[in-house]
Amino acid sequence: MNLTIEQHELSKQYVDLIFTVEEGLEYVVSSFSDYERTEGDRILNYIFSAFIKIAESNQVLLKIFNNNPSILKAIEGFQSVMQQVLKLEGQLHDPNEKELIIREGIFPLFVEWKNTIQKELQPFILN
Repeated sequence: MNLTIEQHELSKQYVDLIFTVEEGLEYVVSSFSDYERTEGDRILNYIFSAFIKIAESNQVLLKIFNNNPSILKAIEGFQSVMQQVLKLEGQLHDPNEKELIIREGIFPLFVEWKNTIQKELQPFILN
């Protein structure tokens, strides 16, 4: 399958975004124990915005790769990350619960999903 220039660029920007989100999540997780990292909440807000962009991009990618079942499955795996994000609703003011959800739910699921989607998209981005 050959991508158009626009589809290739979208896929590349998508992968770049998920790498940036992973770095942000690493910062947020470390900010729970490293009190010099004071930007955790602000970065978390950026991550939430990025999740919206990822979800929007997923809809486009589902159309681009509609004949590639493994990519479709990988894209749909983002739903498990979003289910964890929804657990934060009403918990942002409880630091212990927020840390637990992010550290043990969102972060590991996101990294697992990122590795899967990256592996699937990499051949298309490298060409």
